[in-house]
Amino acid sequence: DNEIANQAEINNPTRIILDKENNIYFVDSGNTKIRKVNSTSNIISSVVNFTNPQGITYNNNSNKIYFITQTQIFEVDLISNNSLPLL
Repeated sequence: DNEIANQAEINNPTRIILDKENNIYFVDSGNTKIRKVNSTSNIISSVVNFTNPQGITYNNNSNKIYFITQTQIFEVDLISNNSLPLL
């Protein structure tokens, strides 16, 4: 993390989305992370680490992402990076 995106070790990326600032978010399945690539700096970072994240979506109005694991749905506030289980 916190390195140029093309130098990062990514393992089985899936479910790619963009936020309103064109930052890229995706599920890094093999590394059990939701990751972000900053559209300006091209730096990659982990947003959250969870076992087996499977899906991701973005709410443009609230600036939050939602992701699902095998057993739960989580909401992540992109300003604070706090994650909360919804179910």
